[in-house]
Amino acid sequence: MRMIREDMKFIGFISFYEQKDIIKSKYNKLNRNEKTLYKYYVYSRRQLKEHTCDLIWLYLNNTCQDDGTFVTNNVLKLECKKYRM
Repeated sequence: MRMIREDMKFIGFISFYEQKDIIKSKYNKLNRNEKTLYKYYVYSRRQLKEHTCDLIWLYLNNTCQDDGTFVTNNVLKLECKKYRM
């Protein structure tokens, strides 16, 4: 199994937000094992809150949140504002 691709790495949430479209496009091309490895990478970002990691993971997988809504660009933008404070 290979390591995380350099062009899919990010430092913090703002870094992820700025690259989200590129990361998502590359993520969609990964196989199941690579996606699992990437999940570990996302959740290993110590400077991110678990809720933020959950949002990233839901966004990448087009999965609904608990309230039945999807993580949209607006949801990510609001989360990004929290990290800019």
